[in-house]
Amino acid sequence: VCSSDLFRLLPRVKAGLDFDQGPPRPPGTSWPGYLREACCAMDKIAALSGVASLSGLPRSLIVQMAKQSGMQRIGKGSILFRQGEQAHFVYVLIEGSISLLSGPAGEQTIAEFIEAGEIFLIAPALLKLPYMVSAKAVTDLLALMIPAADFRRLAETELSLSVALNRVLAGHWRL
Repeated sequence: VCSSDLFRLLPRVKAGLDFDQGPPRPPGTSWPGYLREACCAMDKIAALSGVASLSGLPRSLIVQMAKQSGMQRIGKGSILFRQGEQAHFVYVLIEGSISLLSGPAGEQTIAEFIEAGEIFLIAPALLKLPYMVSAKAVTDLLALMIPAADFRRLAETELSLSVALNRVLAGHWRL
């Protein structure tokens, strides 16, 4: 599993997260090291391309998003984030499912289930707001995480991404 150095700089690494701790490939790295990095980038590109709501984006934008993101495995029962925490990432669920929980600790109710192939909780990242729900892994997960600041910049400058996000957000507000 791969991730960028950006994720290692996050002040608080949540328990249960399995970030790749390998350094970025320096110039002159062996061919196997180069292949590992290339395969990781292709995995992220394939993962993003497989998300229905992002499938219409230009390949160059998918590649750019993949370069800015990291992938991680998250164990069943782990908390991805808690209600009230600032949104540091936009999540794309590649494998598994999560539940979004609402309410105070001990009295939480399931607000929604998110399945593989979905990008979720876009609004808090775009608006620089805290999460209004908590997220818990129902199964073991593979998630792609895009830093919120990078995602905001792309959403502000890339029309095709803005249109795709409008469709996703409109789908959340359907009656």
